[in-house]
Amino acid sequence: MFHLKYLLFLILLLLFLFLLWPKNISDKKISMPKNIFKKMEEKIKPATVAGQFYPASKIELENTINSFLNNVQKEVLNEKIEIKALISPHAGYAFSGQVAAFGYKQLENNFDNIFILADNHNSESLYSGISIPTDFTHFQTPIGNIKISNTIRSFLKNNLFKNIPSAYNSHIIEVQLPFLQKILTHFKITPMILSGLNENQQTKLAELISQQLNSNDLIIVSSDLSHFHPYDKAVMLDKTCIKAITNGDVEEIKNCEVCGPNSILTLMKIAKQKKWKIKLLNYKNSGDIIEEKNSVVGYSSIIFYQEKELNKNEQKILLNLARKNIESRVKKNKPFEPDLNLISQYPKLLEKKGTFVTLSKNKTLRGCIGNILPQEELYLSVQNSAINAAMNDLRFLPVEENELNEINIEISVLEIPQLIEVNYWQEYLKQLTPLQDGIIIKLGSKQATYLPQVWEQIPEKENFLNSLCQKAGLDYECWKNPKIEIYKYQIQSFKE
Repeated sequence: MFHLKYLLFLILLLLFLFLLWPKNISDKKISMPKNIFKKMEEKIKPATVAGQFYPASKIELENTINSFLNNVQKEVLNEKIEIKALISPHAGYAFSGQVAAFGYKQLENNFDNIFILADNHNSESLYSGISIPTDFTHFQTPIGNIKISNTIRSFLKNNLFKNIPSAYNSHIIEVQLPFLQKILTHFKITPMILSGLNENQQTKLAELISQQLNSNDLIIVSSDLSHFHPYDKAVMLDKTCIKAITNGDVEEIKNCEVCGPNSILTLMKIAKQKKWKIKLLNYKNSGDIIEEKNSVVGYSSIIFYQEKELNKNEQKILLNLARKNIESRVKKNKPFEPDLNLISQYPKLLEKKGTFVTLSKNKTLRGCIGNILPQEELYLSVQNSAINAAMNDLRFLPVEENELNEINIEISVLEIPQLIEVNYWQEYLKQLTPLQDGIIIKLGSKQATYLPQVWEQIPEKENFLNSLCQKAGLDYECWKNPKIEIYKYQIQSFKE
């Protein structure tokens, strides 16, 4: 009997202890303060060059950047373009900070993710590939911490990418960050340090970035130009390199002296695929800042941008306007009266633009007329070009009513043509991009143009120029004449 009572007591005691015992280790974790998790998750990359390349004091750093930015005006064209990328120098702020400010001044506070590309500068971190940081979640500067974007994870699937933490123990990424912190409020970064890439790997990286690139993203390439040449030689080398970049000449850039060749070439490949335009904002070298002229380093600020294109609603209004005008002129012999209240809601339709309206029937040209240079508001230009293409193209009889349902309309909105400057005629071939550039040839009072779409019929550059010479009523190879003027322009085209 005694044993039975003892056994029952033991069973009850064990049951009591079991009920008091935590069910599993996760119960204890759930009861822990949430801020402990936050501290455990965040891994801060401390500032490496604060106090060396830029001030270590937050107040002094912000005042320094503000002084640089206050010396720069926003470009007039800034309101009409979307900046997609920068090439920015990465020397100490005393040397290159003012040049960098020219690029950063142009940015609007609307970027979500910043891809920052630089070539490896740490001789103790020798590797081949692309280093992306997986050991830390934030970069630190005296102004605060910047979070690394989750976009990093999408690149880990490719064996080109690896984690080389020591590659980030340099200035090349870090010096760009305080400028971003002063211009932008809510953003993340996707930093990449490139090393020893071949051309195929550069192309692959360009493709991978393009796939991840959203409309609110920005690319920054951190790179200086030539290093340690006498002043005059450095200026000559740097101007040649800048010309290659702004002309989009990927082949010529390979011969440039820069400290970020992989990064610049990758950006150029993206820019070519995206049809971005390129503009130099400022250039200086260290000899412009200090008296030492025998051994200088070059710095540039270059933007990559695209015109703010017409959206779908604006395109629809213009296409409808073109069709209604053609129908009204063919059926009633008078123009269509547009809804000016509707048009006034779209400021881009009120900007003066050059336009062409192209009519096709059964995939065959049926009329094409327009203006190269801006002469009137966009909606009026489209209206008049549409009527002229239908009724006044001397190559065709006027469009008749029974054709209207078979006619397809395409509108091309032109940017202002830019003169191509060359030293000899062979250079024209390097500066033309098929399917992207519209071309004008002009000699004296004679001139002609082909829209970019014509490259589809004449893809060879020399044949394209020869044909355009003939269209202008000039000699077959007139484009080789030293007196010739050749202009190129880009368009936004859309059709029904």
